Amino acid sequence: MSFAGFKVSAGLQVMRDEGSVIPNLYAIGEVIGAGTTSGAAYTNGMLVTPAITFGRLSGSKLASNLAATLTGLEVSRILKRFTISKR
Repeated sequence: MSFAGFKVSAGLQVMRDEGSVIPNLYAIGEVIGAGTTSGAAYTNGMLVTPAITFGRLSGSKLASNLAATLTGLEVSRILKRFTISKR
């Protein structure tokens, strides 16, 4: 980790000092440093939009990776747990 935050790849995976990514470890928001998303023009509140945007991007990527490793039955069971029923 540096003063600017964790070093991340274009896919928001945390990288080691020598440049290789750490499998299954992602970082978004303030832990990647304000300089990564705002440069030298940082002011209070500027990390909200990048955190939401990168959170959505990394969440979508993680969901795709997870879906690729699960069977249809496993996906069905997971979705049942998170489905809101209408009453």
